[in-house]
Amino acid sequence: MKTSRHASWQLPVVALAAMIAAGTAHADSRVRLDLEGNAAWQGRNDFAVPGKTGTRVDLPRADDSPTFTGRVVLAMRARGEWWLRGVYAPLRTVTTIVPAAPVAFQDATFGAGSPLQVEYVFNSYRLSFYRRFPAGAEGEWRLGLTAKVRDAKIALRSGALSREETDLGFVPLVYAGVTLAPWSRGRIELDVDALGAPQGYAVDGTLRVLYPLRGGLHAFAGYRVLDGGADVDQVYSFGTFHYATAGFSVLR
Repeated sequence: MKTSRHASWQLPVVALAAMIAAGTAHADSRVRLDLEGNAAWQGRNDFAVPGKTGTRVDLPRADDSPTFTGRVVLAMRARGEWWLRGVYAPLRTVTTIVPAAPVAFQDATFGAGSPLQVEYVFNSYRLSFYRRFPAGAEGEWRLGLTAKVRDAKIALRSGALSREETDLGFVPLVYAGVTLAPWSRGRIELDVDALGAPQGYAVDGTLRVLYPLRGGLHAFAGYRVLDGGADVDQVYSFGTFHYATAGFSVLR
């Protein structure tokens, strides 16, 4: 079985310009911009369309070359300790497999023994409203709600035959975060958007270490797991992706 993936770079230029233009951070920051690059490895990616009658396809685990993508997070103080947080998180992979049996997808059947290209897209747009709870010097924890718009696609192509299933939907999530300052310089941050339901679940959790560079500019590196999916009549789809993430934060 052979696999191949194409890189997915989608870092908005406007966010990079804003980061470079940001000035010295104030002691009581009101705006935070995170700009990051990610290497993502596919741990699990299973789907069937339709969910009950389509062929279950289990894409192979990516143990070698990752998919490269990015993420932008902008947080702004709304009032007092209440904050707004916007997230743009794109993800796209392209995998080529050679199925041992025919694959029924929507109203088409892709034959066995021929290369089948699978494009998987899972772009996420989120808006969180949360409250900060300061906890000692530089430490805090956060709790709130997230409104997520999911822009997803599964597309299959083999020769001249192609089909795609798209899904644009709203998903409510619970947001929680914590910041620890175990050293005089540097911080540890954990951020999680998650929720479960009978039809499926969603988890996006990030653990990273931040180190101050100058003014309000910080460098960070860490690990993220993106996990979840849904099992409904229209589609069965569950995926797990592991990220190595690094980037910069600007506070002002």
